[in-house]
Amino acid sequence: MLRQLFGPPLEEVWSQFAAQLGAEFRPWSFGNATQVRARVGVWEIVLDAYVEPAGQVHVPMTRLRAPFSNPSGFRFSVQTEHFFHRLGKSLGLQSDIEVGEWVFDKKFVVTGSNRARVVELLGDAELRARLLALQSVSFSVRDHEGFFGAKFPPKTDMLLFQQQGHCKDLNELKTMFEVFALTLGRLAALDPDAGGAPGVVLR
Repeated sequence: MLRQLFGPPLEEVWSQFAAQLGAEFRPWSFGNATQVRARVGVWEIVLDAYVEPAGQVHVPMTRLRAPFSNPSGFRFSVQTEHFFHRLGKSLGLQSDIEVGEWVFDKKFVVTGSNRARVVELLGDAELRARLLALQSVSFSVRDHEGFFGAKFPPKTDMLLFQQQGHCKDLNELKTMFEVFALTLGRLAALDPDAGGAPGVVLR
């Protein structure tokens, strides 16, 4: 009955997903989240399910992370637009980058440190199509994992994708992973010095 109500357990779905990728599956253990760790080119991508404190509640989250060499310090952010973004725009508080595709520009708020490079990054029709297929998107480059997380060496940053909820949909997981891998490839194509981050291992 529980399976009918809530679907298969997270670990069962993620174990199946890891098998499809030929990746390593790490089940939940005390102090460690459920993880899938996959090698794509020179990068190690870590998919995990965790719970994020938000005031008096704890929000389940699904995320993908990968450290990468980023000597230019390029930053971008793609966020699904919501009411507060629209309100900010109407008040002139939100300045975002449009990539020239009406459906994409309407759904997402895009910002970045280099407008031309952001437009070029998102100029890939395959990447945009996969982003549009996702339920929600919070996608960015960070210089560290937060106050309690890993701090990276100079010129090394982290690509981060987050979605609220613990995703148990294989197609959604596949699309998230494809978005992430495509973006790493695009970042490397735009900056020949961008690449893997040897010696940096995410928990």
